[in-house]
Order: sequence, then structure tokens, then C-alpha cells
Amino acid sequence: MTPDQKIAILVPTILAFPTIVFTGWVAWWTWKRDQERVRVQYSPIHWQTLDGVQTEETLHGLGVVVTNLSLFPVRIVALGLWLPGGKHLDFDRDAHEKDWPIQIESRSRVLVVSTPPEWTQLERLGAKAAIKKNKVVAVAMTETGYSFHSRRVGRVFLRPLRWFQKRWRKILWRA
Repeated sequence: MTPDQKIAILVPTILAFPTIVFTGWVAWWTWKRDQERVRVQYSPIHWQTLDGVQTEETLHGLGVVVTNLSLFPVRIVALGLWLPGGKHLDFDRDAHEKDWPIQIESRSRVLVVSTPPEWTQLERLGAKAAIKKNKVVAVAMTETGYSFHSRRVGRVFLRPLRWFQKRWRKILWRA
């Protein structure tokens, strides 16, 4: 192969690389945009106090906030809370007819608050201590079968790093 032939092959290859990367990124972004995306959070509900201080004694309920980030409406068929120790509570859809719509429109948010019987059940399961320690996980399941959790991926990936950091500090503290 002559040097001119090598250049004739190398130049289009180098010029095609940015096009391939850009086209791949656009295809990935389009695929990601068209997926079902829901953000789930839990929200402690406090009674209003005169001084505005929210304490454990003023806590009287727990809500699940579901935000639809998709470009299309999403149907949430199940909501629940996971507590430490394998305990969980599933919200009853019939008890939440007003605040739990059949489908959540694109870019809208819904707050579903626990009913008094559900709150007493959560208290028996130890929800107040779990809320204080930030150990409650809110879960929403869509009609298509996907489940979304309030515990984000970043926290899951950072957990081993935090464990390693704590161990390293203990080792250095002993030395």
C-alpha cells in the first residue's frame, strides 16, 4: 500500500468518527427520552405549631410524592413504603381516591398522604425512628411493571465508598 492510499483510507475514517459519536449520542438520547421516568420521594407531614418548629412529636403522617418526568402520561398501580428490617406498607388505592389519580400527566406531580389507619400501622412498624434516620424508601409501580424507588442510584453507588472511607478513618485513628 502506498502512502497516498493510506492517507486516502485514514482521512475518511478520522472524519467519520465524530459523526458516529454524535449520531450515537442522539440515538441514545432519543431512546432515553422515550422511556418511562418517574421520580418518587417520601415526605413527612407535620402539624403546624405556633413557633414553626417541626419535631418528632408534631409528625402525624407520611406522604409519597410521585413526579412524572416522561413525555407521556403514566399510570401508577401501586404505592408503598419500605422500612428497615424488611417491613413494608402498601397504600390502599380505594382509601386514596381523591389524591391518587388514575394516570399522572406528563411533567405533573401527585402527593399521596397516608390515611390515619395507615399512619398508626406505620407507627407500629417503627416509622418515626426510620424517618429520623432517613431509612424509609418510597416505592411506586407503574402499569407496565417497572418499579421506581426513592433511594437514588448515586446513593447505592456511594455506599461502598462511604464504607471504605469509614474503615480507612478507623485504621488511621488506631495508628
